[in-house]
Order: sequence, then C-alpha cells, then structure tokens
Amino acid sequence: MKRFSRVFLAMLIMFSFLFPFPITLAQETSWQTAYREYLKEYLDQNRLDQMILVDLNRDGIPELFGGNSSMISSPVEVAITFQDDKVVELNHDGNGISGWESTIDFMIGLPTFVGLELYQDINRNEYIFFGSDSVSGGDSQDGCTYEISLVDHTVFTKEIYCASVPKWEYEEGITETFTFLGLEVTEVEFERKRSDYYSTLQEVDLKLISTGYGWMSNLLDGAEIDSAINHFLNSYSNSFSEDLYLSMASEDKLRLNEFINHFIQNFSEFDITRYGDTDFLDLALWNTFTNISPVEFNEDQLKYRPLYLKEEAEYYGFTEEVVNWPFYLMSANAVDEYLTELFGVVPEKKQKYKSEGFNTFYFEDGYYFFPELMFGGEWTAVSPQVEHLYSIEDGLYYLEYSIYDFAYSDDIDFSIELKENWSQEKKHSAYKVNSGYAIIRDVVIDGVETWNLVKYESNDAALLYDDLKLYQQQPLQESNITFDDPTGSTEYVTYLEEVLEQLNGSEPNHQGNSAITRFIEYSLQRIAMENVTAEDNQVFITKESVSDVLDHVLEAKSDVDKVLEAFAITLNKNADVVLTFHSDNLDLSMPVIVNFDQSIVEKADLVDRILVSLDGKGDFLSISVEDLKDFGSISIQFEKSSDQYLLTFLDDFGQAVDRIGHSLSLSFPAENEFSTVFMEAGGYNLGGRYDEVSQTIQILTNLSGEYRVLQNEVSINDIDHLSLDIQKAIYFMVSRGYLTLENDRFNPADNLNRNDLTMALVKMLYAYDKNLQTTYSDVEANDEYYHYIASAQNQDIVRRLDEETFNGLSYIDKEEFLALSSQTLRNKKGYDYPEDLTNYLVFIDSNKISNDVEQELALAVQKGLNSSGGFLMPNKEISRSEAAYVLHKLFMLMYDTPSAAINAELAATPANEATEITQDQEKSSKAIYYILLIIIVFIIFRGQTPTPLKR
Repeated sequence: MKRFSRVFLAMLIMFSFLFPFPITLAQETSWQTAYREYLKEYLDQNRLDQMILVDLNRDGIPELFGGNSSMISSPVEVAITFQDDKVVELNHDGNGISGWESTIDFMIGLPTFVGLELYQDINRNEYIFFGSDSVSGGDSQDGCTYEISLVDHTVFTKEIYCASVPKWEYEEGITETFTFLGLEVTEVEFERKRSDYYSTLQEVDLKLISTGYGWMSNLLDGAEIDSAINHFLNSYSNSFSEDLYLSMASEDKLRLNEFINHFIQNFSEFDITRYGDTDFLDLALWNTFTNISPVEFNEDQLKYRPLYLKEEAEYYGFTEEVVNWPFYLMSANAVDEYLTELFGVVPEKKQKYKSEGFNTFYFEDGYYFFPELMFGGEWTAVSPQVEHLYSIEDGLYYLEYSIYDFAYSDDIDFSIELKENWSQEKKHSAYKVNSGYAIIRDVVIDGVETWNLVKYESNDAALLYDDLKLYQQQPLQESNITFDDPTGSTEYVTYLEEVLEQLNGSEPNHQGNSAITRFIEYSLQRIAMENVTAEDNQVFITKESVSDVLDHVLEAKSDVDKVLEAFAITLNKNADVVLTFHSDNLDLSMPVIVNFDQSIVEKADLVDRILVSLDGKGDFLSISVEDLKDFGSISIQFEKSSDQYLLTFLDDFGQAVDRIGHSLSLSFPAENEFSTVFMEAGGYNLGGRYDEVSQTIQILTNLSGEYRVLQNEVSINDIDHLSLDIQKAIYFMVSRGYLTLENDRFNPADNLNRNDLTMALVKMLYAYDKNLQTTYSDVEANDEYYHYIASAQNQDIVRRLDEETFNGLSYIDKEEFLALSSQTLRNKKGYDYPEDLTNYLVFIDSNKISNDVEQELALAVQKGLNSSGGFLMPNKEISRSEAAYVLHKLFMLMYDTPSAAINAELAATPANEATEITQDQEKSSKAIYYILLIIIVFIIFRGQTPTPLKR
C-alpha cells in the first residue's frame, strides 16, 4: 500500500449526511471500454500527440482519431470506430496534404479532424462535415478544405477549395494561388465562390472532444496514461444523468469533504475487495498517529513485542529482521468502531497480524498493539474538495475530488472549508496538487446514516464510466422463450413444439427452462383431472381412482418427453405430476371426510401429489404420495363454518389424532394479501401464501385443530425510506408472523440474529413442534424462542458447528444466510446446482466468497434470491431489511405454483375428454374464469428437510 511521505493535519469526524434519491447510470457505452483497451495497447509502444473524439457518421457512437504533428507533416496514426461490439480500423479514400507520413495510409492530416465543423444544407436538409488540412513549408503556407464523410469503414475526403500564400508578406518569387473544385481561380473569384458555396449552409453545434496537443508530455508511467485515457473518454459521454453534488446543501458538502479526508492524507489507494485484516489495522495505525482518527492512545501504555522486518531492515538501519519494538495498547472496541464507520468491517481477532510491508500488530485482552512509527513529518495545509457526485445505483455513489495545497501555508490556517467560501487570500494561495475518485455506499450505523468506503484512488486517477457498470446489480435474466397464453390451447404437445421452434436451434436459458417446466406441469395438471362421486359425504381415493386418470397423464408425459428429446432440452427439475380429484356432490354444511388408501403408494414413482377439490372455489386438500408411505391409510375430516375451519386427522380406526408425521397442504378462500391463517389454539399465526388470481391462501399443516382466515394489517413506522419492494417484503413477513416488530418498529438497519432467523425458517417451513426439546445448553426452557430452536435442531433446519451452544443473539453473515436459504430451496424444490458457477458469481468482491458455499450462492443468484453483479459483501452481517427481502423471495419460490387456475367447466370434464376440448369451449370457459375458479395447485415437498449448513 502506497503512502504519502508527509504527515498531515486532520480532525474528528462526524457522519450524518443522507444522499438524495439515486440516479441510475444511463445506457451502456461499451465503446468506451473497447477504445480504452485499444489505446492502452497502442500507447504501450507508440505516442500520440493529440486525440479527437467525434461522431462522424452520426450514429451516436464517436469515432476516434489520433496522430502527431510537425510543421511539414501531421499524420493520422489511429482512426477507429465501434461496430458490432468491436473496434474497427478505418481506411481513407480521397485527398489530403499533411498526412503523407501516415503509417495507416491516411493522406488527410490530423488538423482536419481537430478543426472539424458541421453544417446543414437548408435546401436538402443534409448534414455535411468540413475539415481543413494544412502544412507550412519553407516559403509558403498551404491549406485545403474538404467535405468529410464516413461510409461503412472508409473516411472519404472531397476537396472543395485550396489556398497557397507566401509565408512572409514580402517573400519574393512566391505568388498566391487559389483553387475551387480543382480549378485555379483568382482571389476575387475564390472569395465569391466560397460565399456562394456556403450560402445554403448553416453551421450547427458539433460535439468534438480533444486531448489538446502534447497531452502525453507530463505523464510519467502507464497508470497515469491509463487515467488520462479514462478522463478523455469520459469527457465525451457522461453516463450519469445528474451531478448530485450541485444540489447538495453546504453542510452536506462539508461532511462529505470530512469523510474523504480520512483517506487522502496517508494513502493513495484502497479497494475493499483486496484488503485484509492487517491492511485495515495499518490504515487505523497511520490515521491514529496523525490525529485523523478519533481513536485515542496513551503514550504511557507501552509494551515491547517482536517487530518483523523484511527488506525494510537495512533501509531503517537494523542489522536484524526481528527487533524488540515498542507497541501502544489501543482499545479494540474503539478501533473496531472506527473501522466500522469507515468500511463496515472489523478484523478477525487473532494473536498476531503481519502485513506485507513493515508493520506487525498483536491482539491481546481487548487491545490491539500498534507499533510506534519510525518517522514522522511536518503538518501540511491541504484541503480535500469533492467536485462531482453521481449515483451508480441505489445507495452506491461515485465521486471525484481534488486536493489543494497553499503557497503560503504558514500564514493560512488549515481547514476543510468549502472552496466556494474561501477568502480571496486563500483562493490566490491555493493550487491543485492531486485529484482522484472514490466509490462510497450508504449505511446506517447505530441509527445514524453515514457511508462506507468501497474504493479509492488518488494521483489524478479516474474510472471509466463503463467500469462503474460492474458495480451495479444485474436484474434476473429474462426468459428467452415465451408461452403467451397456455390456456388458449388444448393441443399442449403441438403448442410446446411451436414455441420451442422459435428458439431456432439455440438452448433455452435458465429462465426459459423454468418456463418450459411450468408449462408442462400446467398441461399435465389439466389432463390429470377426474370427477369422483362422494358417498355419505366421503371421498375415497384409491389405487383404482389413480390408475384411471394416470394412464392419460403418462401418455401425455411420454409425448412431452419426446418433444424435449427432439429439441435436446434437459429440464433443470423434473416436472411434478399432480392428480386432481373433484366431487360435485359434497355437502360442505356437514363434515366432509377424505380418505386416502395406502394402496396409492404403489404409484409413488409416477405421481408426486394428489389434490382433492372440495367445493370448486378454493377449499382443497393436497398430499404427497411419497408421504403416504409413512402414513399408511389416512383420513381427513373437514368442517367449514363461515371463515372458520375444523380439521381433524383420523387413524385407521376412525379415531381423531392430534398430529400426523408429515404436513399436507390446505387452501382457503382469502380476501387479500394481508390475509393470514391462525390456529385458534394459542392464536398461532401460520401465515400462508396468498394467490391473487384464485383469491386463496395456502398453508401446510400436520395438526388437527381449528383454523381461521383473518386480516392482519400491520402498522410499521420506520420503513418508509426503503424501496417499495423491500417494504412489501417486510409487510408480508411481519403480517404472517415470520418476523416481528418492536413497538411498531421493524428496525430495518439492525442485523438479523440467529434467533429471529430460526423462528422465521421454522414458521415458513411449517416445522413448529412444541413437543420437541433442544440440547443446546444456552437455551433456557422459558426462552421465547425455545420451541423454534428445538424444532429447528430436531429437523436439521439450522445447525451450529458448536453443538453445545446455539448462541441465538449472534449475527449471520450474508453468505451463510444465502447459502442456508439456497439449500432450503434446493431440498424442497429439487433444483440442481448450476454447472458454471462463474456465470452467476460475477460480483466485484467474489474473491471474498468462501469456497464451500459457492454452489449455494450460485443457485441463490440463479433463482433470484440475490441479484448478480455489484457488491455482495459476503462476510458482512445481513440486516433485517435485507433478510426480509430474501426470505420473502424464498417463501414465494418454495410455494410457487404453475399457472393452473382451472375453471369449473374443465374440472367437471373427465380425464379422457380433457384433451378433446374445443376452442369454443375454451373461450366459453375463459368467460367465467374469474367467477368459478376451482383450485390453484399448491405444489410442495415430499417431507424433506434442508441439509444443515455448518458454520
């Protein structure tokens, strides 16, 4: 890590600034990146005195011209454009006079492009570029003006007029000559023809950016050249729509200067993705001993420890590489608080830290040991001044700053006062000594809104605006295949073939693959529908019932498999087969009993779930055939009274039992998204997934008891500043009891602890069992989380590496949280891990992801639990708002249903007639679609529990 050689004066810092609404980056400008790479390679071996950017073909992307100049020759050496996502080198066709030394055969010289002008022909409404080329010989000065055009990859120049005049006013033997359109004319004719020529032309504004002549003269190394290139390319196209700094209040500008001051004084670069514990301590050391950090040290608190030197030993005059050195004892809490305020991270506690360079650090008994510095310096009055501030995305910002020194620093008190408020004396004394950029992000620490540093670089550095796209989160890839209206066709196989043919031989992307799976599940469910006649208000589902409809389903599934094979498509999960039975002669004013015979288990390899619709409107039961292996025969008694439902599980003898071994799915009519299902006993909030199409809510349960659908609108008074999507997720999680409030406050910026995560997952998985016990020694029986922790431990939902304690108040870092969520989703839905992890782990800080969770995190990105791109911050504790957002997505994915709102007419159609429905019948059924909805198929799991994630 580079350091400035001088020690600077600084001050105590306060943080309280909240940025305005974010402004996102504009459309991609990938030509910038391509031009930069081309120039870096070219300038590695060559020079360019001047470069120009101008849009010569008016397609929105500028061409780049560069070359060198002398009195007799000004050759163009670089002429490129950007087409088809790559750099294309241009050719020249036409006249010119100063380019005769060009190595790329451009006869037209560099001055032509430096002085380009754009005119509009008002008669023909055409735009014409004009440029003048010139040379200065020994006796004369010669110049010509040309029409310039770019067609495809060729620059055309057409000579309009030329003039040659003596270099000196009284040069003997040299006469003036003039030509117009190739014919020699007198000076009077020349002026008249020029005037006539321009009479129908009107000059218009032209965007032309130039480096200025000799731009490379003062650049010392490759890094400075790279930064100069970035500045040049950025100057043509600012990808930001607003400079937020212009609208900031003065006090906010001042606070921003104060924040930047922590980094400009002692360090020239910082990148959080490449920093480790020792680097952070090194920064804290320098800022502490130069009075920039607020951390206090006591000069009397000294201890001697070994100081490990490498190549520095000889430089500092030591004969040994290990010396006994004085160390100051620094409060670890104070240092950690300071580093949290600057970066949002704290070092892992270990006995010794050794940096790559000079410094060694120790940790012992709540103190860091900071080595005494070997050298100091003089205070220097410099002033950091932020010049521009842009929003990369919500909560992430890019700023450019300058550093000013003062010619009479002894007479001027140092301050970070805004330069617009400087006195005249200070303004006359000030001069810019450095500049750079920083990337910062919004954070809230202990209720205070502040920022953390992400990246920083001085020495006149700048990032190409294209580079900042890497810091933006990328939306989930859209499906490259679309099923416009699956309800509009009953020829499912034919329709599937037609849609797949639109791929033209290419593979469906992941989202497209998921769309195919959902369509197949939907299609099979429409075929797999059967009427069953109730006897004495009882429905009997037997092996014979299943066999009658299964033959049609398997035939259709075979046809679908052939189509997939023909298109070489492998689904990322097996399409579930769900059989639906509907009885239209049940009396719901009386108890209804649904009987599942154990003989159904013989079909377990062919059928995933069996669904029984009770009323054709929203009440249904759904059970996993796999679970029937454990149940044996099972009967469920269902009683409905207004919005209250009594569910009773019956054993083989018809006797009521309190619970069964696996959960089944229940669906009830519901009013809106604030509906939730409560168990009357104890008022336990089960939550549930609301479906707005069918206006139903679905839950899982294995408990006999009374259930009621209630409205649970909640009031939360501290989340209005969050995005609407996050607010929606928080309302969802709280209204269903998965996460809780404290005096109507959600505390979104607080970190999520293990207790709250465990309660949320247990409730979301419907795994709560108050009869279970936990073996964790730190969980008391009267702990409000006891039954959730016991349920989680016994069902392997959350596990600690330390099996003795649970440590429920500890926080969870983001990668652990995402990995656990991903594992839960994979085990419940049967997803495979992505094959190419690098396609999904494209974060700026992907190097910080632990190897043992890469698969889980790639799946989390693939399924949309977390966006790709930008910063992941995998080792940072996850906040409650972040967790709520991910958990809401997880819940919706776990209980996702295909688009299978089957109407009453179709439900009443026997399976052997389902594939023969006419288009007229389809149109008729769609007319009553929203009135007579029967079911939303609620596909859930087969009793699996998530593989525990060890940490």
